[in-house]
Amino acid sequence: MPFRLTLRPSLLPGFAALVLLLRAAPAGAQVKDVVVGVTPTCPYGLSACWAGAYEGLGHLEGVESVAAAPDAYNCTAHVHLKGKGLPDLDKWPEQFKAAVGDAYVFRGVEVTAKGSVSEKDGNLVLDVPGLGRPFSLAPLEHKLQWNFRKGSARQPEEDEKNAYRQLAAKSKDAKSGGLRVEVTGPLRATGKGLTLEVREFFLVTPEAGRHN
Repeated sequence: MPFRLTLRPSLLPGFAALVLLLRAAPAGAQVKDVVVGVTPTCPYGLSACWAGAYEGLGHLEGVESVAAAPDAYNCTAHVHLKGKGLPDLDKWPEQFKAAVGDAYVFRGVEVTAKGSVSEKDGNLVLDVPGLGRPFSLAPLEHKLQWNFRKGSARQPEEDEKNAYRQLAAKSKDAKSGGLRVEVTGPLRATGKGLTLEVREFFLVTPEAGRHN
């Protein structure tokens, strides 16, 4: 007799939400989170002026969906990509401006990526499976989180200032083969390629999962 799963009507909304969540986060995805810095030119803050930014972010190449509400405190918004790649740092600012005009300012992108950290030519690099060549890691200098009332980036916390140095120390102590980590920070294009500034990181081990 074939197995049949029957759900009570009261459980259907929760089951549907779980299905959508699993579809939105494919197993093995190495870029877990993409956050865009958006500053509105209206005087009321991002929440009050969110509609235009929401529509503009939805027009960015590679974006599958945009979070229903922004992080108004930090003037940021979460977006979900269609694939497992990275945001196009060259196209996104132009595409956003084409969609919204001068109503908002595109400040940049922060990502959370999982991969192996190693040292190359005296600098740390992060090798993320499926993304091709590794990209450089650097200390935090361009924090994306924004203070709308002050009109300036929020100051890094003490642990954010020291995150890169702490990661470098742990990398030196790691066994051969690289250190598995999850790194969060601003993603920036430089003359040498992509650089991920380390705002925070977590070690990833088979036994302990995710921890500082």
